[in-house]
Amino acid sequence: MPNGGCQKCGRPILQGLQPHYCEACLAELGLQYDDDVPKRLDEKRLVIRFYHKREPYYEFTNFAPFPVALGGKAWPTSEHYFQAQ
Repeated sequence: MPNGGCQKCGRPILQGLQPHYCEACLAELGLQYDDDVPKRLDEKRLVIRFYHKREPYYEFTNFAPFPVALGGKAWPTSEHYFQAQ
C-alpha cells in the first residue's frame, strides 16, 4: 500500500519503508532497507558548514556583511541587529 512518495525521487513506495526512501534511492546511497537505515542515512547526509569567511556559504552566517534596516535604523549585519535587541 503506497504511503506517499520517496523523499528523494517522488516514486511511490510501500508502507513501512522508513524513512520514506524507495529501494532504488537507498541503493544509490549504498544502503539496503533494514532497521538501521535511519541511522546510516543520518551519517550520509551532507552537512554544509558556513562559518569561515573564505569558504562557501559564508553569506548564510549572521556575520555576513549584509545590512539590516528596520524602523529607520540600520545595522551592518544581522548579528549586529540581534545584539542590539
